Amino acid sequence: MGRFKIEGVNQRLFPESKTIKEKWRFYRNRAYDKFKDPELLKIRLYDLRHWFGTTTYIRTRDIFHVKYLMGHRNIQSTLYYMHIAKGLINYSDEFTVKVANNLTEFTGLLESGFDYVSEYEGKKILRKRK
Repeated sequence: MGRFKIEGVNQRLFPESKTIKEKWRFYRNRAYDKFKDPELLKIRLYDLRHWFGTTTYIRTRDIFHVKYLMGHRNIQSTLYYMHIAKGLINYSDEFTVKVANNLTEFTGLLESGFDYVSEYEGKKILRKRK
């Protein structure tokens, strides 16, 4: 698995996990040498996965999207990120909702941080977390 052929040459699509871990240790130690912060040596490669899952949930608030990205089979595994996110941020499900009647309004709202939600009677509905 993870191999493919190019003109008869058998190559790996992704590096082996041993290679990734070695590179992680190298760059982590390099950061420690530069900043002299012993806390950097405590960061595991897997912690980056947890950080990605948590920040993705904070940004999207879509637990099923995070489940898909993380490759979890069970939603219980993904709920861990939701729990961490609630402790990190002011968790609010309040939104400001706007309706765009034309393309100019729609692009203006997108540029000001609103997210597209759906369309109703030819008008675009957008929201932005308060």
